[in-house]
Amino acid sequence: MYHLMKKSYRFENFLIFIICLILYEINILFFSNLNGINYFFSSYFNDLLAPLLLFSYINLLLSLVNKKMYSLKYLIPIIILCSFVWEYLVLFFKPTSISDPIDILFYISGTLIYWIIQKNMTKNKKTNKKKNMLKKEFNMILKNLKKS
Repeated sequence: MYHLMKKSYRFENFLIFIICLILYEINILFFSNLNGINYFFSSYFNDLLAPLLLFSYINLLLSLVNKKMYSLKYLIPIIILCSFVWEYLVLFFKPTSISDPIDILFYISGTLIYWIIQKNMTKNKKTNKKKNMLKKEFNMILKNLKKS
């Protein structure tokens, strides 16, 4: 299993996926039953989690072939297509379902949250790489100074 997770973006997407599943279960068991904030959790919280689950799963699969998809130019069209399917095409297959256009805003919001998480993780990795390179250069300079 370790060799499948050796690339950090695999681990990050796996972590996002697991956290979203846990939040979904917590929502079903506890949040949806709370008074006062029940409407948000029973109607929209899962719609906010759906893109995080979807894109973390897609990127986990893509990581198996050493690819990743974090650009908004790909994420937004995919979530708009999924929104259309989830909100309008499902009505043909499940007539008892209800279409709610506000759900689409939460799908897009969830997509932006996923993008922000990935952007911040990527930025932190680049900063860490630069720090590591500077440390290596500094250590090399120190070794050269000790030799001379």
